[in-house]
Amino acid sequence: MFFKQKQDKQWLQAFTEAEVVINIHDASVLQKMEMTHLTETDLKRLKSLQPLIVKNMDLLVESFYSTILQFNHLRRIIEKYSTIDRLRLTLKQYVNDLFKAEINQAYLEKRFAIAKTHYRIGLQPAWYMGAYQNLHNTIIHLIYSEMKDTAEFHATLVAVNKIISFEQQIVLEAYEQENMKKMDEKYKAGKDWLKDKMTAVSEELVAIAEENHASVETISTNINEVNEATEKSTYQAEKAKEKALEGQEQLDELFNTMKYMEKTAKQITQSLDNFDQSSNEIATIIAMVQKIADQTNLLALNSSIEAARAGVHGSGFAVVSKEIGKLAEQTKQSITQITSLISTSSQVSQWTKTSMGEIEEAVGLSMSFSEATQQSFQHLVKTIQLNEQEAKIVLKEMNEFKQVVHEMERAASSVVVAAEQLNEATNKA
Repeated sequence: MFFKQKQDKQWLQAFTEAEVVINIHDASVLQKMEMTHLTETDLKRLKSLQPLIVKNMDLLVESFYSTILQFNHLRRIIEKYSTIDRLRLTLKQYVNDLFKAEINQAYLEKRFAIAKTHYRIGLQPAWYMGAYQNLHNTIIHLIYSEMKDTAEFHATLVAVNKIISFEQQIVLEAYEQENMKKMDEKYKAGKDWLKDKMTAVSEELVAIAEENHASVETISTNINEVNEATEKSTYQAEKAKEKALEGQEQLDELFNTMKYMEKTAKQITQSLDNFDQSSNEIATIIAMVQKIADQTNLLALNSSIEAARAGVHGSGFAVVSKEIGKLAEQTKQSITQITSLISTSSQVSQWTKTSMGEIEEAVGLSMSFSEATQQSFQHLVKTIQLNEQEAKIVLKEMNEFKQVVHEMERAASSVVVAAEQLNEATNKA
């Protein structure tokens, strides 16, 4: 064995005489050493173990990779980026440096390189820690089998634990820094991509918003024009309704006048019929008066003859007969004139009756036409009233739609402002 119980004094002498190097200026590394209480004494103990470690290097390397190679995905990582033999040589150098007791910038750079390599090939810290723990266990077992002095074993074990902890802090922190660096690069790349994307989107949004705003303004203008046209249409519908109602009233008056004319014409016709009847009765009476006049005239003639026969005694009677004859002659003349007037009146009455018949027929036709016109006009009035109601409904809906369009216009303006602000903020990012 490397350390025999009888050789403890030689071990103590080798431990105290070992030369170590601590040459670092990184404050964070010094803090780690201080936190783990890693001292020169600890490094000297580690330095004294270097011959034992070198002698059993193959055992240590095998304990490290025996764990890793049990997992296929870890084996695939190794075979993808390197070879087992190459990594064995690298690990031997790494373990030898661990007990070389020289902590300087070169030592740190090698640990940083290990962390970067682990990150690059995708070896997670958990697997590194697990394999490293097996290496640690093997070192402890090796020291335990060689060192019989309990106090020295304890002190040496503490030193090994300190350097292992220090190593892991450096490697894991370097791994985390590399991870943070990559994440920062991804973040910056993502940020740049997002910035470009947001810039493009915001610019497109500004363009779309401006187009929408222009479209909404156009719609608003058109809606105003349509609204004005609708208002005019509603006003015209109201005026048409007023005119239609006036026309309806005039048509009703005309219809009533026509009905009155029809009634009057019938009354006139009836009066003419009565007049004709009266004329016929008068003609009958005149005929009787004519006969009486003829008889009176004949009587006057006979009276004159008899008066002449009577001589002087009949002179008075002759005068009376003469006057009666004159009266009969005047009666005949009056009867002739009356007969002429009755004949003329009958002709006029007949002509008037014919005209009144034509007027009645014309009035009847006019009445039929007026009734049809009245029905059509009533339908027109109803249609105009319905159109007026619909026009008012359309006007109300147009006013509501106008309000909606104005809201859209305000919203579009807000979107334009927001898009421009987003674009400005993106450009400043």
